[in-house]
Amino acid sequence: MLDGRIGNYIRDAQSDPGVTDLVMARRLDVGAWLGVPIDVSRTRLYVLCCPARESRPSIGQREVSLLRGLAESVRAELQTIQ
Repeated sequence: MLDGRIGNYIRDAQSDPGVTDLVMARRLDVGAWLGVPIDVSRTRLYVLCCPARESRPSIGQREVSLLRGLAESVRAELQTIQ
């Protein structure tokens, strides 16, 4: 996601050709996930990620927007501790 090869959500990690070869997803038995980057500074980049064990055919941009709002709150908090 951070390098642009996959989007902010994967509905079915077992069948999505962009992620079927990701070892971490297979080891953790991830079925779907949402993720958004949190850019705290020029040197630090985090990801707020919400994995699920099962596929989630209904996730999409609405859930990404919600997660981006939460990520912005986390980013603001992280900046106060740097």
